[in-house]
Amino acid sequence: MPASSARSPTYVRPASIAEVLELHSLAPISLITLAPELPGNLDVIPALRAAGFRVQIGHTLGTYDDGVAALEQGAAGFTHLFNAMSGMHHRAPGIVGAALAHARYAEIIPDLLHVHPGAIACARCARSPASSASPTRRPLPACPTATISWVPTA
Repeated sequence: MPASSARSPTYVRPASIAEVLELHSLAPISLITLAPELPGNLDVIPALRAAGFRVQIGHTLGTYDDGVAALEQGAAGFTHLFNAMSGMHHRAPGIVGAALAHARYAEIIPDLLHVHPGAIACARCARSPASSASPTRRPLPACPTATISWVPTA
């Protein structure tokens, strides 16, 4: 199985609609977070959505292209932006880059332990419709309106 940023590789496996439906029959499931780079996970997103589940991207070492492909397949957003996902680099923007460039929704844990204040500010600025490029101050291409959900910690 490919590497993933899940806590234990024991639990890393491709998503299965049959398994999700079986688990859902035992206890209600509304949100599923998956790693788009795992074999078959991109293909299962539309089926999960059709079955009424919200699908988000997270716990992933996927690439920028994996994140964009998951959004194109119907993923609704990103779980715990910056945590347990491939980071942003100017030559390899990773899952974080896909979220900042394309997502309409991302959850972030702003407890200053999970995410640095600078990363929180970066996410807020990147998703602001008023964002502009520097030093030329030319407006950036229009971005969709985004929601950043501040997830409380226990």
